[in-house]
Amino acid sequence: MGMFLIRMAPSIHHFLLLSLLLLSISSGCCCADGVDDIGPWECSFVNNYTDGDPFKTNLDKLLTSLSANAPTTGFYKDTVGNKSNKVYGLVQCRGDISGVDCAKCINNATKQVLHDCSNSKRVQVWLTKCYLHYSDENFFGNLGMSSGSMAVSYSTDYDDAFVALQGVTLMTKLATTTPNQALMFQTTIIDAGKNGKRYGMAQCTRDLNRADCGKCLDKLMLDLGSSSYNKRGWEIFTMSCRMWYNDYQLFSANYSLPSNRGTRKVLSQRVQVSLIAFLMLMVLNVF
Repeated sequence: MGMFLIRMAPSIHHFLLLSLLLLSISSGCCCADGVDDIGPWECSFVNNYTDGDPFKTNLDKLLTSLSANAPTTGFYKDTVGNKSNKVYGLVQCRGDISGVDCAKCINNATKQVLHDCSNSKRVQVWLTKCYLHYSDENFFGNLGMSSGSMAVSYSTDYDDAFVALQGVTLMTKLATTTPNQALMFQTTIIDAGKNGKRYGMAQCTRDLNRADCGKCLDKLMLDLGSSSYNKRGWEIFTMSCRMWYNDYQLFSANYSLPSNRGTRKVLSQRVQVSLIAFLMLMVLNVF
């Protein structure tokens, strides 16, 4: 099973490092209950701190605060320091995991960034079960859409055309309903009969308001594009939201599907166009 990661749009201030991601791919994909040790990350390479810098002291205090406070609710943001030495940070765990697993993931994420992004002032890391972000600039509530998104896709596993159609419809609907959920996190399942089930999951960071969460998820569906909709599994993410789709259960077996709390009434016009284009391609491929 092949897998690749694509930077959907360039980032001016960050450089995406792939070595550990490729290592994790070569050793197999993690399931929802698997060990969550490494993931893709971004580090800054300019204006970095040194070991004796007050920024380092503040960063250590921030990471301690995030690790201590996030597992209780699955999300926490904090700031430490002032002026040029101020550091902003947040951490968020997936909405379906326990506080124990959340704490483990945050610990793994912290170890990874301190090892692979040492001395960087602006860092993001996406693990299977959590996301960690800190910076010397205030990014709270920022969609971060200008820096683009990253997509992980299975390059060789193409799905049945009609199942793929159900899948993209499922994920497009998920983009409209997730912002209305209590934690801006939602999972869903479709039964494709003899082709098995397909699982979808979406989440926004809780520093966003609900309207911006919807914009973020719409943008992910647009960035993914019709060329990836017919894959059996994919993941796409940015600094503020994330979507998963696959033919195995992505979320914890102990997680209960939430009831639908309603949808946003209007999809992005560009997302509608993208979906229509996909439907046309499916019809052409079938007939």
